Amino acid sequence: MDEGISPHKQHTRKRSLAEPGEPRAKRRPANTAAAGNTTVHPPVRMRQFNDGIASDGQAAGSTSTTPAVLVHFCGHCQKRFQSPGKLAQHEQRVHAAEDGAFHCSFCPKQFGYQSEATEHERIHTGEKPYACSICPRRFSNKSHVAPHERTHTGEKPYACSMCPRRFTNKSNVPKHERTHTGEKPYACSMCPRRFANKSHVARHERTHTGEKPYACSMCPRRFARKGQVAPHERTHTGEKPYACSICPRRFAHKSDVPRHERTHTGEKPYACSMCPRRFARKGDVPAHERTHTGEKPYACSMCPRRFSQKGNVAPHERTHTGEKPYACFHCGKAFALRDAARTHERSQHVATRVRPPD
Repeated sequence: MDEGISPHKQHTRKRSLAEPGEPRAKRRPANTAAAGNTTVHPPVRMRQFNDGIASDGQAAGSTSTTPAVLVHFCGHCQKRFQSPGKLAQHEQRVHAAEDGAFHCSFCPKQFGYQSEATEHERIHTGEKPYACSICPRRFSNKSHVAPHERTHTGEKPYACSMCPRRFTNKSNVPKHERTHTGEKPYACSMCPRRFANKSHVARHERTHTGEKPYACSMCPRRFARKGQVAPHERTHTGEKPYACSICPRRFAHKSDVPRHERTHTGEKPYACSMCPRRFARKGDVPAHERTHTGEKPYACSMCPRRFSQKGNVAPHERTHTGEKPYACFHCGKAFALRDAARTHERSQHVATRVRPPD
């Protein structure tokens, strides 16, 4: 009997230590169905891994002193985990939706976590419970607040590993680094084209399907890209929120401002790869380079004629259809080409110079 320990305490300690082979208190298995829930997950398999070799127990006569690691196998996909907690988390996140754990109240989508379902439902309800502390903007996802607030503070904590550029949002780093590596991991499911950004795939695939999911709120027009809606709606409202920094002119599209300002500065940042010519607009470069290569990728739908510039197709096709969409402002005479209508107005209506803007 140990000295200094009362007989009662010794008896209590002996009873608290289970003898080898003595059953412990029963615990509810992790995969037992809850009361009222008829879904039963496949049984969890446990095996021991010793010295990197899986076995059902220590081999007879083995002299290895490496402790065995108990591995928990997922009953759905056989993925293995070293702790039951990690296994439970995996089954909840990956396989719970297969059992219909958390459903969206508005659409058929299912989720592994209630928090994911709640966050998704805000797409339907428009709820934005998280506010920026610096401006009135609100967000449906809490994680979007901090990156947005960095646009106010100027903080850019995430750096590119290949150049000095820094970013406010961590997810922008791998996207940017692909401009260095040229990696394009995302493929179109309908053609061989590949993309550096996942979001560009869905946008591109709409050029195959013709889908236009984004609608103007003021007319029947629809768009393949969400970013095209707001600039279009400004054609209804007349709003021009973007101003030239050199003259009073204003624009409905933000991208029009630097292009216009180059008419003041004379800057031509885009160069032809085959001759010394330079251009103020990036889109003018490939059209010009086709004058070197002779490439004519745009075809008339009514005859074999082809064109190096897309904008030349529609005017040409009007020679087949007879369509004349451009009318003289003064006498109503119609023309197939806009330039022809303007030339007519200048030559035939010299006395009247007032006409509405284009």
